[in-house]
Amino acid sequence: MNASTPLVLPSASAATSLVRGEPGALGAVAKTWLERAAMIGLGIYVLGDRRHVVRNALAGSAAIEAWVIWEAWRQERGPSV
Repeated sequence: MNASTPLVLPSASAATSLVRGEPGALGAVAKTWLERAAMIGLGIYVLGDRRHVVRNALAGSAAIEAWVIWEAWRQERGPSV
């Protein structure tokens, strides 16, 4: 990859595949959602909020994933009229 090639994150690729209806896309979205939740959960745990770490990590990851899917849908739809 060179400097002019934009970085495409795995969650963006998975969301675009889901929006396009490609086979296996739902599994790819679930995988990126859980991977992100693990990273968020680790951060929450390290910062000391251990009471609801799994719930909060899953919820935070779901919110981000929803935004990524919405953005993929918006870009696939094209410019608004």
